Amino acid sequence: MKPRLFAEVNAATVSISGNITDFRNTNGKEIECSFTGRISSIIFLAKNKSFSKFNSIAYSKLGENPNLTLTEFGNYIFDNATTSLKSGSKSILFNGLSCLHVGEYKCRIWIEPIDADYQMKESSIMNISIKVRPSKPKMSFTSHVFSSTTNQNENSTNYSTNNTRLKRSSSFMSNKSISERAFTEGDNITFICDGGVGRPKGKFMWQKIYSSERRFNYTSIPTETIPENCTYSGTSNLTIQVTAEDNHAKIRCIVKSDVSEVKMFADSEPLLIYFRVREPDISVQPNETVYKEGESVRLNCKGYGNPNPSFSWTKGNRSDMTISDNDTLVIKNVNISDNGLFTCNTSNEINGEIYSASRSRDIIIVKVPSVVRINQNITKREHSNGIKLNCSYDMGSQDTFESIALAAQNISADQFQDTAGRRRNTDQTLTAFGVYLFGNATTVLKSENALMLEFNNLTRRHERLYKCILNVYPHDDPFNPERIESDIMNITVTAEESTTTDSKDKTETIVVVAVIVSGIGLLVLVVVVIGVIQRRTRRQASFLPFFDDDIEHSRNNNTYSEDNQQDTPMYDDPQQDVKDTSGNKGHKKEKNCEQFDTVNNHDNIR
Repeated sequence: MKPRLFAEVNAATVSISGNITDFRNTNGKEIECSFTGRISSIIFLAKNKSFSKFNSIAYSKLGENPNLTLTEFGNYIFDNATTSLKSGSKSILFNGLSCLHVGEYKCRIWIEPIDADYQMKESSIMNISIKVRPSKPKMSFTSHVFSSTTNQNENSTNYSTNNTRLKRSSSFMSNKSISERAFTEGDNITFICDGGVGRPKGKFMWQKIYSSERRFNYTSIPTETIPENCTYSGTSNLTIQVTAEDNHAKIRCIVKSDVSEVKMFADSEPLLIYFRVREPDISVQPNETVYKEGESVRLNCKGYGNPNPSFSWTKGNRSDMTISDNDTLVIKNVNISDNGLFTCNTSNEINGEIYSASRSRDIIIVKVPSVVRINQNITKREHSNGIKLNCSYDMGSQDTFESIALAAQNISADQFQDTAGRRRNTDQTLTAFGVYLFGNATTVLKSENALMLEFNNLTRRHERLYKCILNVYPHDDPFNPERIESDIMNITVTAEESTTTDSKDKTETIVVVAVIVSGIGLLVLVVVVIGVIQRRTRRQASFLPFFDDDIEHSRNNNTYSEDNQQDTPMYDDPQQDVKDTSGNKGHKKEKNCEQFDTVNNHDNIR
C-alpha cells in the first residue's frame, strides 16, 4: 500500500451507538452509525436468532445517493422504520421495540480508493435486548385420595374410631377448580402453576398462607421455562399432604422476576379440610384452684375438628350419664356434693367413621364456715360514757342463722351468760343479766350481720371478760344448731384522779371561816365539821369497786344479784323489765318465766 493510501485508511473511522435495553413496545429507539474520512458507502448489519451471521439491513452510497435504504431483511425487522441523515452519521429510527429487534448490530464503511482497491472498516458490536413483564399465573390441582391405616400419635388425647381403616378408594382428579370439593386429612394434592415468567425469565415461588395469616415458604421447587414469543413460559408443581392445620389455608403461586415491580400471583380458594376431633380445651370462670360453697362455676369446652364436633359433659365415672350436651356447663350455687371430675366429650364423623376425644377438669368445693368476731379489749377510766361492745358475724355459704348474743363472764358462777342479742325473726333485746350489768344500755342492730351494745357510766362491775356467740343451722344438719364463739375480750377500768387534796383544802377553808365568823357559837362549828366529814366519807365510798362478791350484800334488800342468776329464767316481757330498772336498785327476779336456753336453763338468748 502506498503511504498516501495508508494514511487515508487510517484517517477514516466508524462507530455505532450504545446498547439498547428496554421494555417491549417502547417507542423512539435509534441505531446510529457515525463516521469520518473519505467514505464511499456505509452499511448497517444485523444478526438475530434467525441467522447465524450478519446480514445487511440498510445501506447508503454516499457519492450516488446519500439517503439510507433498507434492505428486504431490514424491512422485515424494522417495518415502518425511518432513516435520518446527519453530517458524519446515519441513523435508523424505529418504534415499537419488539423481539424482532433483539440481536447484534454493527456498521461497516468503505473508504474511497486512491490508486488502489476499496478498503473496509467495521465498528464494534452493539446489542438490542428486550424486557418483558411476567403475566398473572394460573393454578390448577390434581388430588390423589388414597387408602391408608390411621397411625396418629395420640399423645394424651383420647381418640377412637369404629374402624381405623379408611374406607376411601383411590382416585385421581385433574385440572379441577380448587373450590370444587373438600379434602380429607391425609390427602395428597398437587398444585400446578403456569404462565408467562417474563424476560429475562423469572421463576415461580410457593407459599402456604394459614388462616391466622402466618406464612410458610416452600423452597427448591423448580420452574421449567420455554421461550415463547419473545418471553418465557414457566410451569411449576407443588405436592403436599394436607393436615388439620391446613384447614382454611390458601396456597399461593408467585412469579419472581427482576423486571417487575408488581408481584404477580395466583391464590387457591381456602382449603376445606375434614379432620377428626382433637383433644378439647377446658377453661373455667372464675379460674380458681378451689371454689367456695354458694359460688357459680362456668366450664367452657373448646373442641377442634371438622366437621364441627358435638359436645357432652359427664361427671366422675358415670360416662353413660350425660349432664349437658352443650359446649358450656354452668354449675350454680355449688356445694360439697359438686366436688368431682367433670369431663368434656367431643366427637365428629368423617366418611362414616366416628372419632372422639375428651378432656377432664377437677372441681374442688370447700365449705365456707360461719364466723363471729368481737371488738378489741377496752381500757377506760371509771365513769366513762359511750362504751360500745360490738359483735359482727359472717354466715357460712350454706348455714342458716339462729341467734347472735353478747355474753359476759358471771364471776360468781364462773361461766358466761348472755347480756344482749337477738334470735331469728325477733328484735334484739337485753337479758336480765344484761340489765343488771348495763342498766339502761341500748342495743343497736348495726346491720344484718352485726349487733352493738352501748352503755354509760363505766364501773368496776363491768370489769370482766366478754365474747360473742353465734348459733347457726348447718346445711347438712338442719336440726342440730352449731355454736360458734368469738375470741374473748376484756374490759379494764382505771381509777379517776384522786380528789383527796381538794377535799382537805375545802375542809380547812370551812373551819377557818367558821372560827372567824363572829356571833356563831360552838355548836354551829361542830355541825359544820361533822357535815364536812360526812361529805368526804360519801365521796370516797363512791369510788369503791363493786365486785361480784358484793352482790351477796344486796340479797337482804331483795335486789337483783349475780348469784341469783343461776336459777333465774329469761323474763317474759323484756321491754317491761327494762322500764323497771331505772336507778341503781337493779332488776327484781320474775317467777314463772319462759326460758330461751332449754339446755343450760340460764338467762340466755341462744
